[in-house]
Amino acid sequence: MRMKVLFVLLFVITNLYAFEYVREYEGSITLFGKVGSGVLKETQKDGNYTIDFISKPTKSIETLSGYKSVEYISKGRILSNGAFRPDTFTELHIKRKETKKVVYIYHHDNKSITKKTHSEKKISKFSFVNFVTGQKKYKLKRKDSSKEIAYAADDYLTLVRNARLYKLGKIKFLGQKKTSSLKLTYAKDNLFRFETKTKDSHYSVEMQTDEYGLKSANTYKSFKFGKAYIKTIKTTVKVH
Repeated sequence: MRMKVLFVLLFVITNLYAFEYVREYEGSITLFGKVGSGVLKETQKDGNYTIDFISKPTKSIETLSGYKSVEYISKGRILSNGAFRPDTFTELHIKRKETKKVVYIYHHDNKSITKKTHSEKKISKFSFVNFVTGQKKYKLKRKDSSKEIAYAADDYLTLVRNARLYKLGKIKFLGQKKTSSLKLTYAKDNLFRFETKTKDSHYSVEMQTDEYGLKSANTYKSFKFGKAYIKTIKTTVKVH
């Protein structure tokens, strides 16, 4: 969950033009230093948008967590007030022996979301021949599920993009549980502070944005090992 918060933190140009930008991030924690990096690519065309964010841990964090990469993809429309409204949101979690893909399908008219999950896991197959030769063989275990979940207007990426439109107070977020909450406590000059609570933790997040989305972020009281930081390394902008 802690790494997810870090990954996850990793997000108004006119709609008259086709627009694309790429922003590179670096994430770190006080005690460990750099723990990963991410690349976010956003495209806008004809009132539609796609935001694709992929993050990768350092080798040491990969060894500890088992994660090779996490990717988030948000696709939808840009409304007349500049709000990003997702139609679909996809999570792709890749571990050494397991891959999980979660797709959220938004039904804004019905105020509902369909969550579809597909996972594949490698299970070791033992045989005497494999034991002697030292070769490993696996069988692939697949699992699919689908369910309706509580509605939230934004996904993880559009929440950052739409922060300027929120009023102070509690915010519903994707995948929210009864024991968790998110509250916007400060919003001024593209600086936002959120207070988040889960069953096991209580911490604050401060993020700085610009016209392209998330610029930097840091957390307070969230880790045993110090603060978590995200900072922009490079931004490339193209207007067609």
